[in-house]
Amino acid sequence: DTLDFTLQHRFGIGERNDVIWGLGYRFINGKVAPTSAFILIPDSTFDQQLFSAFVQDEIQLVPDKLTLTVGTKLEHNDYTGFEIQPSLQLVFKPAEKHTLWASVSRAVRMPSVLEAGSAFNIFYGAPIVGPGGGLYVPTLVGNPDVASERLWAYEAGWRVQPTARVSVDVALFYNNYQDLITVGDVSNFVPGVPVGSAEIPWSNDSSGWTYGGEASVTVSPTDNWRLTAAYSLLIAHVEGLEPFAENSERSAPKNQISLRSAYDFSRRISLDGQLRYVDPILGVPAYLTADLRLSYRPNDHLEFALVGQNLFDPQHPEQATAAFVTTSEVPRGFYGKITWTF
Repeated sequence: DTLDFTLQHRFGIGERNDVIWGLGYRFINGKVAPTSAFILIPDSTFDQQLFSAFVQDEIQLVPDKLTLTVGTKLEHNDYTGFEIQPSLQLVFKPAEKHTLWASVSRAVRMPSVLEAGSAFNIFYGAPIVGPGGGLYVPTLVGNPDVASERLWAYEAGWRVQPTARVSVDVALFYNNYQDLITVGDVSNFVPGVPVGSAEIPWSNDSSGWTYGGEASVTVSPTDNWRLTAAYSLLIAHVEGLEPFAENSERSAPKNQISLRSAYDFSRRISLDGQLRYVDPILGVPAYLTADLRLSYRPNDHLEFALVGQNLFDPQHPEQATAAFVTTSEVPRGFYGKITWTF
């Protein structure tokens, strides 16, 4: 069960500064149960809290030509404490129909309850011989000292609008990852009958980088219809203990293709659709799926929406599988949403 509160506020400073800031709080009450005989649940319930704040200033260095956006996000989580995530972006418009941009940002992934908590123990192989000649089962356990994974992301892009109804976007990226969380070495032997436990904590023993690009074309055949085709390429390299490094490289799809349509029946009613293809990854075959969204806006402040997701299959896997763990599959889903802006 998750409870979320968010606050966002925007204001201007003079004619060249547009500032936006916000606060957030998330509370999670979790209950877990084993899905495999290889998993033990020492503590079946857990609570998590996440506090966050952000501020961003968009500065018009040269009005309508050169814009600098600088900001940072500050988070506090239960496992690693405070985390800072700054970002900087520069946008240059050399001509009316051309836009160039570049950015650099720092991001973190805080450890999960599996990696830093005490809710899960996972058997990780056949018994080994330990102290005194006894048998011990290798067991993955949470590590309260594990650090957040860190990312420095570098991006650059170009947008051109050759006609009023066509726009083209091309972007390149390079991501550098540090302190990736992996399976560590045995740190403690716990005697037991008939076998003991060889505890293996999660640890920050790997690093890596990814690079690639994205390209998209948007066409508006009519004033109320927009079509977008997009393609992305991702190449990954991970250094660290095997087989983690190789498995990590195979855990993200190399190629993805999407086709999107947005049609406005009127000023108040819209229908959006998306068709997605994703390359195979570790233990997951390639898949093709579709999403639909129908929305109605009785006025400029209120919107009602009905959404259907993953419509082609009752369910399918999207996440790379891990040894001895049953990975959840993403089901076909439907939901309604009400949005009120003021």
